[in-house]
Amino acid sequence: MTDYAVIYGVRRGRVIEPGVSGRRQGNRITPYTTLLLHETGRHFLEEQLAISEDAEGNAWKATIVASHHAPCVRSLPNGSAQSPDDAAYASNLEPLIQNSDLWVHGKLTSFRITRRE
Repeated sequence: MTDYAVIYGVRRGRVIEPGVSGRRQGNRITPYTTLLLHETGRHFLEEQLAISEDAEGNAWKATIVASHHAPCVRSLPNGSAQSPDDAAYASNLEPLIQNSDLWVHGKLTSFRITRRE
């Protein structure tokens, strides 16, 4: 869930990668493919967090999310993004945090557990 849109410009729905102009990328992982993976994961979380009950119609008691990357820059050591490299550690998923009761993440040596208030 790395938010490379912070590092690379997004123009008309396309990611503009520095130094890459129309050549084929092959199967290499690029910032563009990483952004696509991030968007796919974000969409999955949005869908899942919108579900408030199980298949039998019983309401969830709690919604817990566990992720490798931090869902917000507040979890970075200084509590905010200081460098474009910080996008490798935390994304801007603040709206999704509000839809969970508990979000636990790794990646950072000092992490926070964020609860919906």
